[in-house]
Amino acid sequence: MIEVNNVVKTFDGFAALDGANITVPEGGVYGLVGPNGAGKSTIIRHLTGIYRPDSGQVLVEGQPIYENPEKKAQVAAIPDDWYYFPSATIQDMMRFYRGFYPHFDTARYERFKEVFTLPERSPIRRMSKGMQKQAAFWLTMCGAVVPAVGLLSLLASLAGISVPWVMMQFGSWTAPPLVAFPISVVTGLLLLLAGRGLWKVTVGFVRMLGQKRRRLV
Repeated sequence: MIEVNNVVKTFDGFAALDGANITVPEGGVYGLVGPNGAGKSTIIRHLTGIYRPDSGQVLVEGQPIYENPEKKAQVAAIPDDWYYFPSATIQDMMRFYRGFYPHFDTARYERFKEVFTLPERSPIRRMSKGMQKQAAFWLTMCGAVVPAVGLLSLLASLAGISVPWVMMQFGSWTAPPLVAFPISVVTGLLLLLAGRGLWKVTVGFVRMLGQKRRRLV
């Protein structure tokens, strides 16, 4: 379970989060939505243990995630702009990840090699954006502690990746609690407005609103 309790985070006097609250049950797949400046990236950085809240709590399975290596090892995050060294290949980044993450799973890396069929020895910068997203997913999921992943955060769409396939391939792996998957596979949405609060909305409710809107047009 993920819990965000009355979290406040300010930057130079601006409250990016002002009493934000989340409760996401184990096994849920949620999309985090909101307008620009609502605090989406800020809350994600709290959930991945990068930011420490000015006040309030961010808990994963009942424990604070900030400066908690055990819980952070259960978090996999793929940012919108994935960083890689300018001339690096996938093999180069695999070696970097393997040295950085103590639980890097080399066997999983080899299994994914057969799935993604990406050119391991070609510079990543020469790949398409979709191929780069696949490489990011490939390496990130080998670095995280799986099947104990508790939180998978994708800050952009996974172009070129079949989400149902990903869910199927992991088998007994529990669906991550917070993930920006396409709306067809999420179980609900979390709405964030001006960093002041989060409201949980089912996907069925969103689809119902969309159908009503189409009838009015």
